[in-house]
Amino acid sequence: MPPELARGAAGHIGPPTLAGAVVCRKVPGVINKSRLSVLLVRTALFFVAAVVLGFIYEWPSFAVIAAVMTGAATLVQLGGVLWLRRAERRDPESAKDPVRTDGFL
Repeated sequence: MPPELARGAAGHIGPPTLAGAVVCRKVPGVINKSRLSVLLVRTALFFVAAVVLGFIYEWPSFAVIAAVMTGAATLVQLGGVLWLRRAERRDPESAKDPVRTDGFL
């Protein structure tokens, strides 16, 4: 990769800007917003299950660890969905990429 290009979040490549952000250009194989939203819902369901099981079993160490890890994963994925939504507002053409069903679920 040429030195004037930097790898940004979610595998997007583009020249660095003055603010340190990266101007995004689509890279094949990067997850899109709809797939990330499905993953977010699934992770949120696991978080709810971890919290419910934590209450049932009176919060043993494994339940605390499971709730913290799935909660953190849910927050990271929510941040990714919001970031992709903002990126698609700036560049509406990026939202029109065809979605492939290659066994994600």
